[in-house]
Amino acid sequence: MLEGNVEDVPALAAALQQACRDSGSTCTRVALAMPATALITHAIRLPAGLPEEQLEILVELEAAQYMPFALEDASLDFLTLGPAPPLAGKPGPEIDVLLVAARRASVQRRLDAAKAAGLQAVVMDSEALAVQAALAQGGWQALPDGGAYQLAWGLAMHRYAR
Repeated sequence: MLEGNVEDVPALAAALQQACRDSGSTCTRVALAMPATALITHAIRLPAGLPEEQLEILVELEAAQYMPFALEDASLDFLTLGPAPPLAGKPGPEIDVLLVAARRASVQRRLDAAKAAGLQAVVMDSEALAVQAALAQGGWQALPDGGAYQLAWGLAMHRYAR
């Protein structure tokens, strides 16, 4: 790793395998994390009440304005934060949306390292949110399907690739 970038996938995979062995865990479903320096985040306002498909299209259009690289080179995700406070001159209700983007190649290198280590990445997050989730869950997080994944310090990722 150099400034949050994966430079050597096999070396990272070996470090992940060692960390798993040292932890004594048999869990292979993991969460991974991106450093804040590798992410672009921006809060945007969009019309409320749109179908999910239209919301995704608008998010992509907005994302293109904030990224210093081509949209096709990005992994995008977004989270609806809730109703936006009304603004003068704006007709209709709006919502606040958090847009998060990372370079697709950077995300893929982390996924490749996890796979090479025999791990299945189930989510991708920012490091800050991954650490917060780990603390809140005591290092473990239940999944909706009844399985579980271990959120290990430094191994983490959460959810950026759709």
